[in-house]
Amino acid sequence: MRPLPRASVTGPLFAVALIASACGSSAAPTPVARVAGPSPTAAAATASPEPSATPRATTTAAPTPAPTAVPSASPATGFPFSADVVVAYYIQAVGFACDEWAPADLPGHQQRSCGQADPDNQAADETFVVTADPTNTIVDVMGIYEHRDGSTVDRAAALKFFASLVGASFGVSDGPEAAVWLKDHLGAADATFELRGLRLDTFLPEGESALGSQLFVEIATPAYRAAT
Repeated sequence: MRPLPRASVTGPLFAVALIASACGSSAAPTPVARVAGPSPTAAAATASPEPSATPRATTTAAPTPAPTAVPSASPATGFPFSADVVVAYYIQAVGFACDEWAPADLPGHQQRSCGQADPDNQAADETFVVTADPTNTIVDVMGIYEHRDGSTVDRAAALKFFASLVGASFGVSDGPEAAVWLKDHLGAADATFELRGLRLDTFLPEGESALGSQLFVEIATPAYRAAT
C-alpha cells in the first residue's frame, strides 16, 4: 500500500491518545499556539504627507482564530474516519501488517484484515478486520485478541488493544465514553452499547460463558448489522 501523508493519520492518532487517557493513561495532545493576524501595512508612513493633507485612518487587523488542537469528528454520527485512513494509521504508526482489500460477504463491500503479535505479550495476537462500503466508509470493525497457546486472555492487555480500536471507531468526541463502557464490560459473554449511531459489542466465542483464550469486540452500523 502506498503510504498516506503523516497528516492524514493524525485524526486516529489523537483519538487513540484520548481513549488511552479514558482507560487510565495520562497521554494528552499538545496544544497549538494561537496564530497572530497580519500587521497593518506601513506603506503610508514612508511618504511625507503634504501639510494640508487629511491624516489617513489607521486600520487594525483582527487576530486570526487559533487552530483547533484536536480535530473534531466528522460526520457527527457513524465512523468518523475513512477506512484507508484507519488502516494507514495501524500500518504506519503501530506496525500492523495488513492483507490487501478483498470482497466481503456483503455485496459491493470490501474488507481488510490486519494483525500483529502483542508487543507486550508475544504469545498473544491482535487482529482486526475492517469492512467498508463502496464509498470507503467503514461499516464494521471486528477486533480479536487471542492467546495462541490456549491460556486465559489477560483482560488488561486485551483492553489496551481494544481501546485503540474504540478510539479509531468513535473518534475524539465519543471515544472516551465508549472506552469507559468497554473497560467495565470487557470479558462479558455478550454485552452491547450504542453511541453516535454505532453499536459496540464485546463477547466471547459462541457457547462460552467464562473468559478463555479469545476475546472479541465489534463496532458496526445498524444497517450493516441488519444486512448480515
